[in-house]
Amino acid sequence: MVRTYKRKTNRSDISEENIMAAVEDVLQGRLSIRTAATTYNLTKSTLGKRLKKIKRRRSENPGRDHDAPDRQDSDDPISFASPFQSKYSSQQVFTSAQEEQLAKYFIQSSKMNYGLTYTQAQKLAYDYAKKLNVKYPPSWNNSLSARKDWMKSFMKRYPILSLRKAENTSMARVSAFNETNVKEFFDNLQRALEKYKITPERIYNLDETGVATVLDVPKVIAKTGTKQVGQAVSAERGELVTFCAIISGVGNTIPPVYVFPRAKFKDVFMKAAPTGSLGLANKSGSGWMTSILFLDLIKHIQKHTKCTKFKTYLKQAFNDWLVNHPGRRVSIYEIAQLTEKAYQKAFTLANICSGFRKTGIVPFDRGIFKEDDFVAASVTDTRDPVATDALSTSVLRHQKKIDWKKKKIAKQKKKQVKHNLFDNVEQQANDSDDSGEKVSYAHDESDCLSEMDRENSEEEFMQDVEAIIDRESGMPNIKVGDFLLVKYCTKKTQKYYEGEVEEIVDGKYFMNFLRKTGTGFTLPQVPDKDLIELEQVELKLPKPRTSETTARSSSIKRFQVDYRAYNVN
Repeated sequence: MVRTYKRKTNRSDISEENIMAAVEDVLQGRLSIRTAATTYNLTKSTLGKRLKKIKRRRSENPGRDHDAPDRQDSDDPISFASPFQSKYSSQQVFTSAQEEQLAKYFIQSSKMNYGLTYTQAQKLAYDYAKKLNVKYPPSWNNSLSARKDWMKSFMKRYPILSLRKAENTSMARVSAFNETNVKEFFDNLQRALEKYKITPERIYNLDETGVATVLDVPKVIAKTGTKQVGQAVSAERGELVTFCAIISGVGNTIPPVYVFPRAKFKDVFMKAAPTGSLGLANKSGSGWMTSILFLDLIKHIQKHTKCTKFKTYLKQAFNDWLVNHPGRRVSIYEIAQLTEKAYQKAFTLANICSGFRKTGIVPFDRGIFKEDDFVAASVTDTRDPVATDALSTSVLRHQKKIDWKKKKIAKQKKKQVKHNLFDNVEQQANDSDDSGEKVSYAHDESDCLSEMDRENSEEEFMQDVEAIIDRESGMPNIKVGDFLLVKYCTKKTQKYYEGEVEEIVDGKYFMNFLRKTGTGFTLPQVPDKDLIELEQVELKLPKPRTSETTARSSSIKRFQVDYRAYNVN
């Protein structure tokens, strides 16, 4: 079948509106067939064929209301004569309305990051035709899918659709980019902008990309029909150099940073690099950015504080260099020189400002993302993280642990503490009565008070622990001056630190941490402070006890807490 046929004459380009008007006049008896054909610039045979189709359909459906439209998207009272808008589509499998539903489905699937390939779309069309019980070519039954001819014609009828190369998108990114998270981001951004009076020139964006000595080659001119076209590159696999670009909200840039896969940095690495660029070396030989190197990058930003089509320009620069240096290979010594050309072209004022504007950061625009932008997250919708149940998974887990401890302590108080204490007191009273001597209970009473004191401290501890979350409001019940046990997670272990809440900022807690000594905890000479989240709060501790004996002992704080379950530092 010819898919790209072009009509050579326009003699069959007849207005469908004229045909419908002429048919209506003839059916209403206002004009004869010949007069109607002449009036509407139609041939008598064309008008006659259309009238025969209408009469045949009326005879096949005698009980039908012929004054009602046959299709929902048609306002013409005689549109039931043909289920299609044009006589040229009389052999279509689906009506225009049905095809529009298919097109909308393809677009919606793409927005949800589950787009369909041609093969999947053809199978869907076959299932759709079977479900609607419409007439379709018998060849569809052989492959259980529509044919390529139908798919190509469908794509031509809907130019809004096109075959695109999809970009890999992780499930974590799909589920995280939802309306709730975006709203929370802009709320935090707005509070930070208002509180610290941050202006656009103080907003920076940093992004890193890997630049290998071997990149994909651009398209080149070759002979038509050639099955394989080669283009010289430096090697099968190249070495990786990390390129870090830094831009500000007003369109300014900070010279880039390079991380080379070498144990020692050499000045020759930065040959012809952008002026002011920083070169670093990764001792492991990987070329990746590390936490230690990132500190040097921060210092670089401080020094210079006064994305893009980068990869496209970089591919062109690589290919130009190889063409101009036949037989030579690109090494890490040419990376800085090649990226300099792409950097100047890609990081322009317009591109930088557009990047900040598209995200709604500069200028600030919390409505930059519309409802359709969050369609992909609907596939993995979970419970709203800002629901009335404000307890995090971590807090809920520890609440169960608290309930278990509370029950255990209650049993101990009933079976051991009270029972043993009163038994001892009663036994001593009986002994004194038998001997006739007056016995002093000072020692025993002190023991009793000591045990009861421990009970009260345990009860007080459990009450303070439960007070992390208010039962009625579901909100944290932590105030300035409280002591908390805070959790920090590393790659393999979890470490816990005790500290005092100095300030509460936007639901976060500014902590002044203590240091562990032999008998308790004390404030270090150099203050250790940090801002933590509610999820890091392991326990709310009871009020500390101190000894007033000496100045040194009075600075040591002790908590009535069993630390055996925690790796306290």
